Amino acid sequence: MLNPAIIYCAIQYAGITEVQGPKSDPTILRWINRFMPDWTDDSSLAWCSIFANIVADEVGAETTLQLNPMVAKDWRHVGEPVALDDLQRGDIVIFHRGEPTDWRGHVAFFMRRNGPNLTVFGGNQSNAVRQSNYPVSRFMAGRRLRMDDGAYPKN
Repeated sequence: MLNPAIIYCAIQYAGITEVQGPKSDPTILRWINRFMPDWTDDSSLAWCSIFANIVADEVGAETTLQLNPMVAKDWRHVGEPVALDDLQRGDIVIFHRGEPTDWRGHVAFFMRRNGPNLTVFGGNQSNAVRQSNYPVSRFMAGRRLRMDDGAYPKN
């Protein structure tokens, strides 16, 4: 089961890049302000989980909105667990950031395995919405999101 709707939705935002300093990209700031209305600087916040929530919500999939939409590692608590070798395009991938026990992390949508790396598509990857490679060694968890009706997406 792959979820092409998630990937198609995410890719439409490819290339959106945060603005360093007091100015912000209006799209990224709109996403951030959905959860933090007074925030004004997109370059001073890790917004990968916000992007994942925006995309999942747009396609009617599970989100972490009921948990903490700002925390990447909270994606471990939605959807169905997926082992590293069973990941399919559109699955959520959660990575360690810093030490594995650190609260910080990174979340993105799985595209493919590329040798020692996972190719993922997400937000706040080199400060932009883009495809990037992350080392498999940073993989923490994979999740397959249910749609609003409780079903898993079908091919």
